[in-house]
Amino acid sequence: MRLGIGPPLLLVLALPAVLSTPTWWLSQEGHSSTSSSSEVVSSSSSITSESSSLSVQGSNSESAPAVNLCPSNVIANEGSGRGIIGTTYPTDSTFHSAAWYREQDIRLLNFALTLSHLSSSFYTSSLSRYSQTCFEEKGYEAWVRNRFEQIAQREEVHVRFLEEAIRSAGGEAVGRCEYNFPDREPPQAIELSEAFSTLAVSALTGVLKLIENKEYASALGSILGVEARISSWVNSAVKKQSPWNMAFETPLTPSQVHSTLHPFTSSCPPSNTALLPSPLPVFPPLRFLLGPPAPPSPLPAYGEPSTTSAEQSTSAGPSAYADSAGPRAHIEPGVEVEVAFDEGRYREGNKLYGAFMVGTGTYVQPVRVVEEEECISSGGGDTNTATATETDTGSALGSAEGGTEGAGDGAQKTEVKTEEKKKRRRFFVTPPDELRGVGLVYVTIVQAEPPSTVSNGDKSGVGKLARDENTVAGPAVVVFPFDSRGEGIE
Repeated sequence: MRLGIGPPLLLVLALPAVLSTPTWWLSQEGHSSTSSSSEVVSSSSSITSESSSLSVQGSNSESAPAVNLCPSNVIANEGSGRGIIGTTYPTDSTFHSAAWYREQDIRLLNFALTLSHLSSSFYTSSLSRYSQTCFEEKGYEAWVRNRFEQIAQREEVHVRFLEEAIRSAGGEAVGRCEYNFPDREPPQAIELSEAFSTLAVSALTGVLKLIENKEYASALGSILGVEARISSWVNSAVKKQSPWNMAFETPLTPSQVHSTLHPFTSSCPPSNTALLPSPLPVFPPLRFLLGPPAPPSPLPAYGEPSTTSAEQSTSAGPSAYADSAGPRAHIEPGVEVEVAFDEGRYREGNKLYGAFMVGTGTYVQPVRVVEEEECISSGGGDTNTATATETDTGSALGSAEGGTEGAGDGAQKTEVKTEEKKKRRRFFVTPPDELRGVGLVYVTIVQAEPPSTVSNGDKSGVGKLARDENTVAGPAVVVFPFDSRGEGIE
């Protein structure tokens, strides 16, 4: 049994969209279903550290998962509702010089500094716009805003500490960026506060796997602890929801964090790029298309056609905010959901998977791809969409046909009617049953070169699937809540 508290809400972290619907955490109702079990396989690695001086002032479960220390192991099952779970984070066994490690450590400290810059700027901006009266009008007691003032002070201390640490190490600190925060009232600011502190915990957990210097690791670990306390306080004391997730925090790569926070950044000093970890790509956002549930498919394999529709769309990343009176979307473990993303990083012919990262492992589910053909007629014609009976992922996306027909007796007038046929792809993925009641989950779409059929017992190399180089879109964040007994909330 997992221990924790939480109301009947499912939260989706979405990237900022249109401010007319300022939603970054989307409240959703959960639903019950029978869960299937899956072996949890984890990985662990260590890096020998060369110590250098740094002089700057400034969980609980009834049963633990089985742990396998072999890297990149997975348990796979492509059946309905079952996931593949494996390592989430790459390890680098390549030997590098001490100078290389020192340079990379400074880049990682600068990356941590960008997180502190954003958090500090956010609290300064929000508190300057929302007075104590604004908080009280929304039903919050005086101590809530007072605590946020304390958080703002601590975030600024983190900024000064990291800047001095970088300079003491002989490095150049990144400059502060200009930000665009979409909150327009205290409840939205509170949602953003939780989102930023939660992402900071995952970001710093990932950095600790990469950083070499033990003194730096200790300092960042101390900041991580404070961010975890902030996230827990906001979610439990202020929002009256679960104060924690599972027994382990989920590490994210710098690129995954950078992609999630990128929409909040308006501009940065040009010199910052050379001071941060490289490469640092921005992955396309992953969106969940929320509407009527997809009907069951007798052939849920990759590339099978479907006739389902999705009427309501929401971004997934800190973007769509909905309070208790807002829309209720349904993302359920074991129930297929449609997702959307820009296909720019997709390599034609590859197989797609949904990677659900939670704690120290990743569940991987095959993505079902549906090709549809849209007929767009000019000259007064209608637009029709028909589901293709066959999927051809390598086909062109568009073609055109033309025709001429007479109009009226004697053909006094000729009307030219052009029909354009365009193909589009739709993507469906099923969150594993095992995610019910696990708390926060990061979701990405990843790709693998064929033949990449993942089957039960396949434990070689599939753990690498969730790495940056294979990422097509995401991460999005979904929270599957649980109650005080550790049970998934229905």
